[in-house]
Amino acid sequence: MQKLPGDTFGFRFTVQSSTGASVNADTLPTAVMIRNGALDSTPVITITNISTGVYMATGTIPSSYVAGDEVQIQISATVAGISSVQLRAYDTIDTQRTGQVYSEVGVGGSSLTNLGDARIANLDATVSSRSTYAGTDTPGVSRLLALAGDNQGIRNETYDANNNPLSYDICGYDTAAHASLNDGSTGLIYKWTVTNTFTSNNLGPSNTQRIT
Repeated sequence: MQKLPGDTFGFRFTVQSSTGASVNADTLPTAVMIRNGALDSTPVITITNISTGVYMATGTIPSSYVAGDEVQIQISATVAGISSVQLRAYDTIDTQRTGQVYSEVGVGGSSLTNLGDARIANLDATVSSRSTYAGTDTPGVSRLLALAGDNQGIRNETYDANNNPLSYDICGYDTAAHASLNDGSTGLIYKWTVTNTFTSNNLGPSNTQRIT
């Protein structure tokens, strides 16, 4: 059972004789908390006798415990002079319960935009609606768009008798308008020349050279 620092706990445990019958311990059982495998005698754990052989242990997880701490409760009891020990584990201490996280995220993530983070609030449209760049061009942005192929044009193509492309220029421009013009100079950012060789219509060695 998941617990947080400062949480109270309560659980029942039983004491049996050597024959398995429920009996009260010779004296009231005692309990101590174990934190990460080490006894921690600081927390007060109260033991109450509920009925014959049935006891209740109650206490509080110290607020000084942190997420990741492993917590157990060790119960010691003596019956007919024979001592025995049993453990109750509370697994790993956390700072939030699964239910709290689910409540904050909401069904299907409906509460994510209510977290007060502007970066989340900016997710105001589907990804597909962002597929076309609609920002303001700057020299840096224009170069990135050209390198990405958005503002490119193909020029000076040559072909062999089988219509295989022997050579062509790939030109990158600073704006979509200049890419549409594709005159090889206006707004030109870069130019690559590609030269191909073909053998039986199969592409052979290809050379790509940056001109501009």
